[in-house]
Amino acid sequence: MTLTQILEVERHEKSLSIAHMEDKKYIQRLEKELLNCSQEIDYLQDQLSARNTEVTYLEERVRDLEMEFKEKEDLRKEVSSLREELKISISQQLSLVQELETKEVELEQSALTMEESFSSMGLESQFEVESMKLDMMTLEQSLFEARKVQEETLEENNRMGRLIDKLQDALQDAQKTIISLNEENK
Repeated sequence: MTLTQILEVERHEKSLSIAHMEDKKYIQRLEKELLNCSQEIDYLQDQLSARNTEVTYLEERVRDLEMEFKEKEDLRKEVSSLREELKISISQQLSLVQELETKEVELEQSALTMEESFSSMGLESQFEVESMKLDMMTLEQSLFEARKVQEETLEENNRMGRLIDKLQDALQDAQKTIISLNEENK
């Protein structure tokens, strides 16, 4: 081999060595970037897992709120039904009170007439009048209690309305949060 060929081989070997070193540096840089990407993927997977857990919790909370809201709605319907029954009951009681007052007047008139005719029958009529007065007092007491129940029912209904409004607000907030989290997850 001539000196020129040897120099050329050495030069070729040197350029191959330089290229080999550059390739090695490039591979190390790529490995470092790959490691960074892998770490970033792990971090993002952790974030996604945390978001999924949060979304799952919020979905369960929404289901709970919807169940609670349904129970409150059922209770509201029951309160409404009871209020209607109470109105009917009060109406019937008022009718009975009027009927009792009319009967009392009739009995008193009848008692006066009978008292003039028969003193013994007057005592019996007086007893019936007193009995009717007692019945009327009982009915008035029932009316008073029914009105009290009606007031309590109205208060309960108002409280339930406020509670339902709060639950609806909480439900809307939870739904907004879920939508926001779903958008973030996408």
